[in-house]
Amino acid sequence: MVVKNRFVRTAVGDGWCTLDGECTDDLINFYGQLADGGSGLIITGASYVDLNYRVGRFIGMYSDSLIEGYKKLTKSVHAYNAKIVCQLFLPGRANAGNPVGPSQVKLYLTGITPHDLTEEEILELISAFAQAARRVKEAGFDGVQFHAAHGYLLHSFLSPYTNRRKDKWGGSFEKNIRFLLETYEKCRELVGDDYPVLIKINAQDYVEGGITFDLGKRYAEKISALGFNAIELSAGVNTDRPLFYMAKGDLPANYRILRKDLEQTRQILKTIQGLEDDIKFKESYFRPFAREIKKIIDIPLILPGGNRTVSIMEDVLRKEDADYIGLCRPLIREPDFPNKVKKWGQKKAECLNCNRCLSTGIIPPSGPTPCYQKLIRPARFQL
Repeated sequence: MVVKNRFVRTAVGDGWCTLDGECTDDLINFYGQLADGGSGLIITGASYVDLNYRVGRFIGMYSDSLIEGYKKLTKSVHAYNAKIVCQLFLPGRANAGNPVGPSQVKLYLTGITPHDLTEEEILELISAFAQAARRVKEAGFDGVQFHAAHGYLLHSFLSPYTNRRKDKWGGSFEKNIRFLLETYEKCRELVGDDYPVLIKINAQDYVEGGITFDLGKRYAEKISALGFNAIELSAGVNTDRPLFYMAKGDLPANYRILRKDLEQTRQILKTIQGLEDDIKFKESYFRPFAREIKKIIDIPLILPGGNRTVSIMEDVLRKEDADYIGLCRPLIREPDFPNKVKKWGQKKAECLNCNRCLSTGIIPPSGPTPCYQKLIRPARFQL
């Protein structure tokens, strides 16, 4: 895959699909706007691979009947000389109605205990991922990305905190990575050796007993050797810690009153006490992780997390701490930020890191998460 620049739009929930995950004109227009905005590579929001674990109005890749609709989407993006990769996932422990995982480990923030998957169920889900990857290729996407971070199903097998099995699917480094390894191998059988297969992983979980940075480096090194084509680096989980560890910045006031359940609200309030210092914003806050991991892998590295100032992004690339600059929140506010950099010399993204796009109160019943600040503040071009 040849990408026209170093900007990668990293995944965020889409919200424009039907409730069955079908492509819509609104979704096509949404990604067309991002492609027109100048990003070289676009990674879609998480797309579920099994209808039993459906998520809202996210992209569905669980049936061949969905392929034709997404051919229109990829064609629209390609018209702007941009590339698009479909991110595949299963929510796993994060699934509100049907939480599943490798082990029965209660979710810290909700108190819910997920169902521990049987071997038969594991094999069915491995096949579901592989078949979804085949559909992604047939729909014209330029590659596929496995979401193995943030507490979702693939990640929960990798993390020692959530994978406490004593069979061939957990209990050691080799067994914990088995689910991912067999998913990758099954995927390769269906898409071929020359189709780009990317992955998003955690460098660290920020959860006691979870993935440490040392373990994260081991996973990155193993993944590079397996044959994956690129790694997107992240950190934090949203099933057992507030999501602001992965999206540092402000702690919106309305996040403090998220839940109707009083006991759950108390648990969240207890969890976020003193959190402001831990999530204080710093540009390119995953860069220290990337710098070390880049030394031990032989494939491209995508660095998201607080990339705002163009000179700092250029420094990341110049010093080879990463190969691509991941942008998410900035493109919620300015989908044409890459064009502004190229055409007008804009020096910094407009995103204020207020994180209100990640909290409740402004999320519409359909459509992608909007920028709260954009709704109330005029754009300010920094030339």
